[in-house]
Amino acid sequence: SHYGVNYVEGLKGVKYNNYGVDIRGQQNAQARAIFEGTISYIFEHPQIQGSYIVMIRHGQYISAYFNLTSLKVKSGDKVKGGASLGLVRPDASGNYTMQFQLRKDTQSLNPEQWIGF
Repeated sequence: SHYGVNYVEGLKGVKYNNYGVDIRGQQNAQARAIFEGTISYIFEHPQIQGSYIVMIRHGQYISAYFNLTSLKVKSGDKVKGGASLGLVRPDASGNYTMQFQLRKDTQSLNPEQWIGF
């Protein structure tokens, strides 16, 4: 799904605010850093065991990668653009979907304006 307000298919008037973009891949899809930076934070999703969130600091900017497993990085690692962070894990529907968010300090940014999809 896209950044911003999205409507739930099949449920009239039901909507949610997406603070990033959801990117669907295939089994064994790797999440890769969008730009060089430092792994600032890694944590397990509080409601989904085995699903990790990786955050990379790029100066004033932060990129966040949700729904990862088999991590290849740890907090404090310096990474280059394109570095593998881990694998995208299947979601509850069996799809390999990663949520990607981008921020400037605490302000949420639309990743679609920064990265070609």
